[in-house]
Amino acid sequence: MNRKSIFFFIYSFILYVLIQVLFLKYVDFYGYAFCFAYIGYLLAYPLDFPRFPYLLIAFFLGITVDIFYDSAGIHAASCVFLAYMRNRVVKGFAPTGGYETGSNPNLLDMGINWYITYTVLLAFLHHLVLFFISASNLNLVGTTLIKTFFSVLFTTFILFLGQRISVTYQQYQRRRRR
Repeated sequence: MNRKSIFFFIYSFILYVLIQVLFLKYVDFYGYAFCFAYIGYLLAYPLDFPRFPYLLIAFFLGITVDIFYDSAGIHAASCVFLAYMRNRVVKGFAPTGGYETGSNPNLLDMGINWYITYTVLLAFLHHLVLFFISASNLNLVGTTLIKTFFSVLFTTFILFLGQRISVTYQQYQRRRRR
């Protein structure tokens, strides 16, 4: 990793956390759909990024969000679970020849179907752990599953919208350079 990409990941970390805690923390639909777009930071890492540093970054992201949400580690636990499961999810629908070295999981490089599947599966795992730890009561399984479902839809929509804006901007920049 070069200096430029390290700066980009630090800048992105700060940006995702700020957007989450300043704006998205207060957005919910009737207490059933919450947006945890900060997981987009973890989803954007290259597919061949080393596992142990990725787990540490996930923990640090989750604990940072926990500090602002005044929660007792539920975001950290959910982020670490997401980071742990990412390789398994990605291998589950890998192309026959595998991924190219340095592949980034984004809409432009992987396509819409791959990106939506990737985001929905990992957001589901993250949200499921988050809401079940938060509920800490198995009597609330129905409510927890409803919150998970609608929150996954909301989070995926916001992350897809961000990716779409990014792709449009990149295409605009390419056309402008010509």
